[in-house]
Amino acid sequence: MALIEAFRRILDRTGGSRRHLLHPAVPEFATIQPDRNGKAEPSQVRDLSRDAEDFGPTLEDES
Repeated sequence: MALIEAFRRILDRTGGSRRHLLHPAVPEFATIQPDRNGKAEPSQVRDLSRDAEDFGPTLEDES
């Protein structure tokens, strides 16, 4: 979740094992649902990677 939040995705709500995430510049939310091993599905990783390319990360220095 920390990496997802670094890309400005904010947890909006949960539904069972699904986590619905919002981005301030994107009108639709992203849904992350871990598989049986607790890892994201490949399609979810692709979607988040595409968003990162389109909207860029905001990895800020916390010092």
